[in-house]
Amino acid sequence: MNVKIDLKNIEKKAFSSTYSDGITDILWGILLLGFGTNAIFTRLGIDRPLSLILFAAPVIVLYLLGKKFITSPRMGYVKFGALRKKRRIKVLIIAVILQIIFGVLFWLTITNQVPKEQLTRYFNPVIEFMLIVLSMSIIAYWIDYPTLYFVALAIGLGWPVAEFLDPHTGSVLAGILAFGTSGLAIMIYGLVRFIRFIKLYPKQNISADYEKPE
Repeated sequence: MNVKIDLKNIEKKAFSSTYSDGITDILWGILLLGFGTNAIFTRLGIDRPLSLILFAAPVIVLYLLGKKFITSPRMGYVKFGALRKKRRIKVLIIAVILQIIFGVLFWLTITNQVPKEQLTRYFNPVIEFMLIVLSMSIIAYWIDYPTLYFVALAIGLGWPVAEFLDPHTGSVLAGILAFGTSGLAIMIYGLVRFIRFIKLYPKQNISADYEKPE
């Protein structure tokens, strides 16, 4: 009996399984909560991007520790092929380009190099939404991570929604409603996946036979 093995499909499923622990979902959920509560940091005198860095840094550290000490002992280590490595490089390039674009826009805003009216004429909420959603959707496709599509929509819609709600509810509540609700939903989804992952994949004893006690 001849069995045709689709190595690319197998590798794709193996790569997608790296998200089955829910830790990445929890990370994005917490980061969205950070966006939503950014106005609180602003009232405390901590402006962006420092407030986002202070919020994101410990979360990313916990994410890396979780992957190392929770996920890897249960799923092992996988070395992916050249195609997957090329996709990671493309994702990195897109991420760097986005950082440069938003960094330049942030610098122009705080230094008043360009009048705000002129800046919003070329970079309005519609352009901002399209840029965020399109770029993050491409990344989601390349890394086979469907949750990132929802994150892209949450971020893309979050900024204009927050700006719309701000005059009516205040900046704190506007941020929580615009980003906090979606962030909480994604975080809960990640926690459910994490609990299921822990139950399905108990920690393996990977010590060699000669290391085991008599």
